[in-house]
Amino acid sequence: MFELFSAMLLLLLTTIIQSSFVSQVRVLNGMSDLVLLFLISWLHIDKTRHRWLIAVLAGIFSGYISSIPYWVFVGIYLVITYIVNFIHQRIWQAPMVVLFLSTIIGSIISLGTQFVYLLITGVQISLSDGLNFVIMPSIVLNIVAILAVYAFVSEIVKMIKSDEVEI
Repeated sequence: MFELFSAMLLLLLTTIIQSSFVSQVRVLNGMSDLVLLFLISWLHIDKTRHRWLIAVLAGIFSGYISSIPYWVFVGIYLVITYIVNFIHQRIWQAPMVVLFLSTIIGSIISLGTQFVYLLITGVQISLSDGLNFVIMPSIVLNIVAILAVYAFVSEIVKMIKSDEVEI
């Protein structure tokens, strides 16, 4: 229970940092998605539980700070959780490769789904502008930021799980 409460608190903090600071750091029009990176980092730590609930909460929090509805983010993050779990089970001997691969795949799914949602709702965006000015820079920023987020999340999980004895 303490782990779930800690994850929710960290997710709330991540959402606040995303909406206040990270959204101001842009390359072209792309920006890093700190909530997605937190979720991917949380999924890559073996000791953690409540993966699906954290994905739903991450979707709700992302939808709260975005103009895109929360149910879109909940669906995106649940799909990403399933894919990351699938990849993590198949490639378990190269954790950094899996981390970067999960970041790239998760970013493509998230940004691609948001792009399609905006097209469906009537926002006029050309495919080349969306790819060149938003999606590709955002993927690069996510790849750069994932190591710092993963290091932070893994240290927090170590502090939460410090009562367990490792042999």
